[in-house]
Amino acid sequence: MKILNAKELAEVDAFTMNSQSLSDWELMERASSRAFLEILKKINPEKDFVYIFCGTSNNGGDGLALARMLNQKQVKIRVFEVAYSSSTSKAYQKNIKFLKENRIQINTVQNQNEIPDLNPATCIIDAIFGVGLNRRMPGFIQELVKKINLTEAFKISIDVPSGMYLEQSIETDEEFVISDLCLTFQLPKLPFLLPETGHYVENFKLIDIGLSEEKIKQTKTPYNYITTSDVSSILKKRAKFSHKGSFGNALLIGGYEGMWGSVIMTTQACLRSGAGKVYTHLDKTGRLVLAQHALESIYIQNCPKALKSNPNWNAIGVGMGLGLSNNAVQLMEEVLAHQPKRLLLDADAINLLSKQKNWLKLLPKNSVLTPHIGELKRLVGEWDNDFDKLNKAKQFCKTYQVVLIIKGAHTCICDGTNFYFNSSGNPGLAKAGSGDVLAGVITALLAQNYKVLEACQLGVYLHGVAADLALESFSEHSLIATDVISYLGKAFQLLESKID
Repeated sequence: MKILNAKELAEVDAFTMNSQSLSDWELMERASSRAFLEILKKINPEKDFVYIFCGTSNNGGDGLALARMLNQKQVKIRVFEVAYSSSTSKAYQKNIKFLKENRIQINTVQNQNEIPDLNPATCIIDAIFGVGLNRRMPGFIQELVKKINLTEAFKISIDVPSGMYLEQSIETDEEFVISDLCLTFQLPKLPFLLPETGHYVENFKLIDIGLSEEKIKQTKTPYNYITTSDVSSILKKRAKFSHKGSFGNALLIGGYEGMWGSVIMTTQACLRSGAGKVYTHLDKTGRLVLAQHALESIYIQNCPKALKSNPNWNAIGVGMGLGLSNNAVQLMEEVLAHQPKRLLLDADAINLLSKQKNWLKLLPKNSVLTPHIGELKRLVGEWDNDFDKLNKAKQFCKTYQVVLIIKGAHTCICDGTNFYFNSSGNPGLAKAGSGDVLAGVITALLAQNYKVLEACQLGVYLHGVAADLALESFSEHSLIATDVISYLGKAFQLLESKID
């Protein structure tokens, strides 16, 4: 699924209206009516008092249409026109006319003195600014938004929380609506997926308003949102007469200085994700622990010898519990000298890279690095905001011809050209070991000869889905990394059910 900017969304709207013979008002009506159905699920029409704040753009027109629809359901409402401009569209004016014909009072807010008391509102609908906002909101609207945020009313934003930009960060002294729910039209918006702003848009729902799929498909964008339909087309069927050699040999290197659990969880996840054979190198004191928890894996004691004896490892994953000792440095040097065709670097392998920046030039093309935020900073340096972070990640990938998987909510994959944000997963994954499991899943897919970028997309999505499915038995608080491994089978089943 694509993530478009304001200009691209406007072009999709225009194409849709032209190809479907729709007026501006008819498309607005379609969007509003579908948002209205979602709003009805969140309010009690008999008890709630809904305040609707409408700007003077088409986002405000959506708010006016919602006011009319709520009034028809006999919901108690108060409508406010936030008049930051005297210029309005014909569709907007048509909705104003309908409200007046239905004798619905429209209150005007055009300065700080006209900001209303927000009691007894139990629900506030924010339709002040939409996707087109590209500069600071007027001061009186900032004050209004501040007051909205202080209320205990359930807050619903239409398309985008007012004050939020699609393509730039918000300054620390700027206000934006912190909504309980954002009903966004057709496609996700980039700031919802970035930590600085997405932290305040925890719940957004995509509302399909029938925009032209043809035009969306034609529109080029570097930003993408990974969904079930995207990755189900990637997952390969297994041939009847295939054998373990058909699905690759994966070598995992880590587990030093008592950190055996990391690489053992990676091993378990790699086995559960379809690799034909999984070899695990960890220090010899961890050998018995490996045997107890991953019977199907093959223990490797001498990593340099293993690298030389098998020059054609299908995939190698390094770093899980590896440590930063001289022995770890030597192992990394051996791996880089081997130049594996499929290499994944996680955890301490990334930390070693950060200390030995000259190694970056030795990375095989399309190596996969899976940093969390702290590790990413060690690689690319500090950033000013999330947009700057994306730019730095993109430049890093271009310079070294690698793929970054930036772990977190909506884990982001960058290949130097495009970004792919994950739609699956939950806060239960914010636990030690989750990254080790992800490393195992992706290494297994690389071993099975998936294209590198497809292995990354499929891997992060499966990892997130397994965590979501695990909530059938666990809570976000109690979920641990090994629980995610146990639900990988169901995650694969879910995607297999979608294959034609």
